[in-house]
Amino acid sequence: MTNNTVKQGYETSEITRQHIIETAEKMFLEQGIDGVSDRALLREAGQRNLSALKYHFGGRDGLISAIRERRDLRTETRRREILEQVTRADSTLTIRQACEVYIEAVVSLCRKDPSHRAYLARFGQYLIAGPRPLLDVEPVTKSLEIITQAIVDQLPGMDLSLLLMRLENSNALGLLALTRRAQSGDSFRGRDAEIFLENLLDQIEGMIKAPVSAKTEALINQKK
Repeated sequence: MTNNTVKQGYETSEITRQHIIETAEKMFLEQGIDGVSDRALLREAGQRNLSALKYHFGGRDGLISAIRERRDLRTETRRREILEQVTRADSTLTIRQACEVYIEAVVSLCRKDPSHRAYLARFGQYLIAGPRPLLDVEPVTKSLEIITQAIVDQLPGMDLSLLLMRLENSNALGLLALTRRAQSGDSFRGRDAEIFLENLLDQIEGMIKAPVSAKTEALINQKK
């Protein structure tokens, strides 16, 4: 087998893989993730072999992850753009600014791209209902490292395990609120949307910065 043959085989496989991803995302957004069977998906993608999902993605969960990875890449690109704008004058992020960068990336994509809003409405619900912590599901990217480190630096006296717990809970709140907004049909533009966004940021910032109670502190110390 020549190198050209191997290269052509890889390229053909990658084209097939991308076609399945695009077909699956379209069907999932229209019918819901649980509303699409593997058989129907592969038929729509023109795949006669029912083992194509396992071959290209390791199974249905791998396909869903592949769809998320494509959307996560767009979110990361937008988040870096916003982060660059925010830190242009001052490289030190406040907790509020860190939360704004995180949330605004998603909101701005929903404003520009109706398909991203549809994606959030379907996949946000899927992630919320999933068993894994959101901090484990979301890929660790450069922008998230900067945001997380900025928050840690602003709260040097807080136990790290407690802070990570707060970040997980605030992440869940943000995802839930944005998902419901996307599902409801309410706009991400205008005064009402701005009130919604600023209030959500108030809540997330408050969750992260809230004083640690004496009882929580005692329980944390018992674990050490």
